[in-house]
Amino acid sequence: MLTRVPLRRANLTGLRLDVHLQRGGRGRVVAILIGPGETKDNDPIAVSVAPGLAETIDERVRRFRPAVAAGDCACLFPLGTCLGDFSFSSLAGS
Repeated sequence: MLTRVPLRRANLTGLRLDVHLQRGGRGRVVAILIGPGETKDNDPIAVSVAPGLAETIDERVRRFRPAVAAGDCACLFPLGTCLGDFSFSSLAGS
């Protein structure tokens, strides 16, 4: 994902399905939106998501995320961010 959408680690691991991922008419992710109060330099981030990356995100949410996410967790990468014990290696392994 970082090769297509350059984000700082904190922004990447803090992505929430209900806040940061904008979906289009067919339900596919079309953009990642991060508000100014959530970035290191207080500049908002708005990045279009290519169809291939959107498919990857949807597959991850559908197939892999349920195995590690609590029922009320809205984090795209729930290891650490929703569970409270984050390390970058836990993200790589999820």
